[in-house]
Amino acid sequence: MAISAAIGLALAATEAMAHPKLTSSAPPADGIARAAPTTKEIRLNFSEGVIAKFSGLELRDESGKSIATGTPAST
Repeated sequence: MAISAAIGLALAATEAMAHPKLTSSAPPADGIARAAPTTKEIRLNFSEGVIAKFSGLELRDESGKSIATGTPAST
């Protein structure tokens, strides 16, 4: 009985400790823009809420140089 309870707790804990997953983005993740963007906005959608202070985003140009971004906003 103790073994089945331990297995049940382990399975339940796995779901609770999961991290948010990126479900969609605009422009597409890991994509390459062939033309200048028409908007100065990047939208990221996750499977669940994210905590901004533990999250980050890095935007790079074609040479791999990091590009400064503004303050993130959540909706």
